Amino acid sequence: MTEILAAPRSDGRDQPAHGVSMSEAFRVWLRVAALSFGGPAGQIAVMHRILVEEKKWVSESRFLHALNYCMLLPGPEAQQLAIYIGWLMHRTRGGVMAGGLFILRGVVALMVLSIVYAEWGHVGFVAGAFFGLKAAVLAVVVEGFMAAFRAPGMLPPLLAGALGGLLATWVTFTPCFLWIFVGAPYIEQLRGNKALSGALSAITAAVVGVILNLSIWFSVHALFRDTRHVNGFGLSFDAPVPASLNVWSLVLALGAAIAIFRFKVGMIPTLAASCVAGVLLYALSLATPL
Repeated sequence: MTEILAAPRSDGRDQPAHGVSMSEAFRVWLRVAALSFGGPAGQIAVMHRILVEEKKWVSESRFLHALNYCMLLPGPEAQQLAIYIGWLMHRTRGGVMAGGLFILRGVVALMVLSIVYAEWGHVGFVAGAFFGLKAAVLAVVVEGFMAAFRAPGMLPPLLAGALGGLLATWVTFTPCFLWIFVGAPYIEQLRGNKALSGALSAITAAVVGVILNLSIWFSVHALFRDTRHVNGFGLSFDAPVPASLNVWSLVLALGAAIAIFRFKVGMIPTLAASCVAGVLLYALSLATPL
């Protein structure tokens, strides 16, 4: 494999020098968006599998170089990485397409989930579905919507929630395009600079620690009903109360992990199965949402 297939040259036609047309790129980025579940780690893994291993659009080193830069930026690094690679492939229009498709599926999904949760969150089968989903992914973030829904002002609650969710999406993701389009050309020019590469790699290592900390926090609060705050020896964290372990939540989480990592089941079938299992457990009164 060459260092990079996504050579940033084009003769002005729809078929750039690397041979990947915009229409083909659109289909691939749509697939990436559809499969990108599980937070930044899962999303980055999906992009690596499709763009590096399967399509071979970029090399391993080029992918990591882009990721290192995106880790340095404020905002969601997975979406920024999509914009970066889209920019490498087809410049500005490629970055806009890749980044836009990457967040479109999430915006629609979160809006639908937020409305369902706000309107029917306490209905038995809906609560059970959210129980199973939470056990599978350990977090479903709907607070941009719920904050506006609970304090709608003069607007209908659903409209206020939708507008609040869209506003949160705009302010979260729009700056990402600017960071990439302004900074990526300079980062590419300095790609051979060992000092810069070392600094970016160190930053990435630190961010991995932050993501690990966040993952542990989500795991603790998803699997245990009660926690206690611990301070000492320079540490401050929420420790789970062992007696409050939600056994069925643990079973669903382990089942989802085995399905994905051992049997290579796709993310969407795993989430769907977890939702169904949550509904069944709730209907049988074997589990209650946290």
